[in-house]
Amino acid sequence: GSSMLGGLELGRKSEVEYLQGAVVKLAEQQRLEAPYNSKIPTLALNTFKQGQSPKMSGQEICQFLKAV
Repeated sequence: GSSMLGGLELGRKSEVEYLQGAVVKLAEQQRLEAPYNSKIPTLALNTFKQGQSPKMSGQEICQFLKAV
């Protein structure tokens, strides 16, 4: 399995949270918004909490982001 999945299984903060958070902070420093980047960690964590692998197709991710 991936290191991210293993980390999530152990209750660790994922690389997704760290990387997307960094993008959001950089955007804020430039007085920009990064709304999709702020939603992606929630998507991954919610999927994992439902007992599913956080693997999603690009289309599924786009549908989620448009709905939020």
